[in-house]
Amino acid sequence: MAEHKKILVSLPKAFLAEIDACLLSEEVTRSEFIRRALSFYLEEKRREKIRLQMEQGYREMGEINLEIACACFHADTETTLRYEENLG
Repeated sequence: MAEHKKILVSLPKAFLAEIDACLLSEEVTRSEFIRRALSFYLEEKRREKIRLQMEQGYREMGEINLEIACACFHADTETTLRYEENLG
């Protein structure tokens, strides 16, 4: 069994009542409910960090890809012109 550490958390009464209402339908203890909620929160934070890293990567690669595309377009245009000259 994983080692557990007890903590004390203060919550507004109305918020706790809302949580307790959820506990009835979930059939879990407060501790389990809070563990699940915190686990969900931490997973969402990890996903957000990955999304931001991917967004930054796409932006950085977008500039590089645009440079490559422009260079290739120029080379392709030259090749097409030479090909058309040879046809004529």
